Amino acid sequence: MIARGVTDNADLLGGDLHHVAGVESVLDCRAACAAASKSGCAAFTLSKATGFCWLKNSSYTPAAQNRTKGLISGLMAPVPAVSAKLPAKPPAKAAASAGIVPPAKAAAAGGASAGSAPPAKAAALASAKR
Repeated sequence: MIARGVTDNADLLGGDLHHVAGVESVLDCRAACAAASKSGCAAFTLSKATGFCWLKNSSYTPAAQNRTKGLISGLMAPVPAVSAKLPAKPPAKAAASAGIVPPAKAAAAGGASAGSAPPAKAAALASAKR
């Protein structure tokens, strides 16, 4: 193996999408496959002798290594899915059962805001401290 996911003197048979001519390096061949990822490019084989980069879908068959001199094959690393979902807001009933009252509702209910005690409770606490 010459680099991560790349094997020297190895061929991937079948699964050809198309080829790119004039490719000079494995990095260029990998970049061509990455650019064709929407077309299903999952791997590639570069012929060092011809400069052809064969782009492959996932239906290729690996050939025996060291029987295909002059070819370099590589697999594209799968890209992990990234979720762009925002965390869900807690349902109103769950917030109410936890004692969380939205400030607008608290003000309408008698002036108390979230985090402050209702007036009657505040008076009871004040007299208990005396």
